[in-house]
Amino acid sequence: MMKVDLVQRGGRHDRNNMILVLAARFIGDQLDGMDDARVHVEVTGSKLTRRTLGRALDAGDPRGRDGWYTIQLKKDMPFLSKIVTLAHELVHVSQYVTGRLTLADGCVTWEGSYLGSIRLIPYLTRPWEVEAFGNETKLAKQYLAWEEQA
Repeated sequence: MMKVDLVQRGGRHDRNNMILVLAARFIGDQLDGMDDARVHVEVTGSKLTRRTLGRALDAGDPRGRDGWYTIQLKKDMPFLSKIVTLAHELVHVSQYVTGRLTLADGCVTWEGSYLGSIRLIPYLTRPWEVEAFGNETKLAKQYLAWEEQA
């Protein structure tokens, strides 16, 4: 089972954070390669730009633990948006874990093809983003339906 830990940076702690951990585990179970993944989720306001709702990093976690992936979620957004954004970022973690997506020094390799500088690829046409956007709502709805039955 995927291992998840969560920390909230700044402000009043949100009791919904435990639900985010459950959502991460459920959604991770739906994705390829996530059985042994280790994910550190940070709910933050200061590490993301105004337009960025979340991001997934494959460079370990803030504690320096190798083999961990970090997901940062914007603190100040509606809870359901956090679930959808979490699903989107977990798709990216799955892409990293399975080796389909590799980022190094600002350059990207997708499914074995070197694509060059990530900055030269328009955000909404990046195939890994197309995949994440195409699955985020479905995964969030699956989690919410599961939670409703529990």
